[in-house]
Amino acid sequence: MNQETIFSLEILSILTIIIMVSLIICIVMLIIHIIKLKKYENKYNEIWSKFDNDNLEKDIENLLNNMEETKRYCEETKIECSSIEGKMQKCVQKVGLVKYDAYETGNNGLSFALALLNYKDDGVLINSVYTREGSNIYAREIVNGEAKNNLSIEENEALKKALNSKSFM
Repeated sequence: MNQETIFSLEILSILTIIIMVSLIICIVMLIIHIIKLKKYENKYNEIWSKFDNDNLEKDIENLLNNMEETKRYCEETKIECSSIEGKMQKCVQKVGLVKYDAYETGNNGLSFALALLNYKDDGVLINSVYTREGSNIYAREIVNGEAKNNLSIEENEALKKALNSKSFM
């Protein structure tokens, strides 16, 4: 054999190996793509199995109607939430309580001052003074966090606690 023939056989064997490796790579890639395609086909079948194939147009129409109902329900819920938020602003949101012994008679702090305020710091301050003979309850109006009349030390403390408490809004 001459040198050219040996050289050409070597080239031919190298080319054969390259072609075989390329073929193997193509087969592997084909298998990978077939697997992916099967996954997509399964997802496709899963989605479409939920529909009546005889009347696809009706199924799509039902889906669109359901979406419209859901949108309407969301809008109604937003309106309701806004209404509730408006009402909550008027509700008691801040509370301050101070228990004390009004006449230092040892009755274990059965008297109390209670401040109840909304988010605007408007509300009422209730003071219950307990004695052995009875109990007296007083109420004071609070506007913008202030009372019109002078407050006792305990009432001031209850009002400060309420003003410093966190509001829900």
